[in-house]
Amino acid sequence: MQLQQKIEALNQSNLEKDSFLSTASHELRNPITNILMAVQMLKKAPTEERIQRYLEVLQAKSNRELELIDDLLDLQRLETHPYPAKLETITLQDWIPMLAEPFQVRAQARQQTLQVNVPPYLPAITVDSSSLKRVLTELLNNACKYTAPSGRIALEIY
Repeated sequence: MQLQQKIEALNQSNLEKDSFLSTASHELRNPITNILMAVQMLKKAPTEERIQRYLEVLQAKSNRELELIDDLLDLQRLETHPYPAKLETITLQDWIPMLAEPFQVRAQARQQTLQVNVPPYLPAITVDSSSLKRVLTELLNNACKYTAPSGRIALEIY
């Protein structure tokens, strides 16, 4: 019976690995597709304004690709060598708006509304800011991606 359980556990592990690889491949492919599309549009761009817009798209999508690759590398490092958190004290009233600013631009481009609410009375917190940034960035990425045009996205801190 133990052997059967081990076989089932290995099969489950393989299914999870396959699912992860499928998702990772899709997530890595998406920015590359957008980069290639922006390159094609640059070739046809007749105005300086359009050229600038497509260059901004290229930069944003290239940065997103780097973030995804960094996430995969971090995941691999965590699996092999868990790292201690780098704690620092931050004030959310300052930190959250800076984090959300690029998403405001992205939301406006999609005719979405992004509301950020950070009450002034919150105390400073001690946190691994890079981990918190990664989590909130992914949440905001998904919110922008899956919210319909003219939809509302709210980031509220309590």
